[in-house]
Order: sequence, then structure tokens, then C-alpha cells
Amino acid sequence: MKINGKLADKLLEIVNTKCVGDVHLRSRYGDDFNLKSRMMQYIAIAAMADEHGDELELFCDCKEDEKHFIEFFMENPEIL
Repeated sequence: MKINGKLADKLLEIVNTKCVGDVHLRSRYGDDFNLKSRMMQYIAIAAMADEHGDELELFCDCKEDEKHFIEFFMENPEIL
């Protein structure tokens, strides 16, 4: 998932205001960024902006949180 600053703000707004459970970004190398942690949010944004950002996958612990991201990705298909 490659992302720019404006879209990163939108993604984090979803995590911070709409999601009930934990939301993780995971890399194929085993890195796991829990986006509910403010510190991890900064690290994850840097990872998404990096050249390997397109290798990250988003996971939600709570099934109902997934709908927020489905809407987000439908509105912003360029980050997929």
C-alpha cells in the first residue's frame, strides 16, 4: 500500500475515530504495525511512503471495521 500524506491522514482518521478493534499493517518480512498505537502510526506511515510500501497488507481484528476500509479503498483506488 503506497500512500501520500493526505490519504495517510484519512486512513488514520478512520483508525482513530471509527474502528473498534485493532488495525494492523503487516509486511511480508514479518513487520506488524498496530495502527491503534500512536507511535506505530508514525512508523507505519513512513513504511507506507517507503519504496516497499506496496508490500504492506491491512488487517482488522474486528470484522465490522473492515467496511470502513473497503469504502476508503473504493474512494481511493490509487493506493492499492
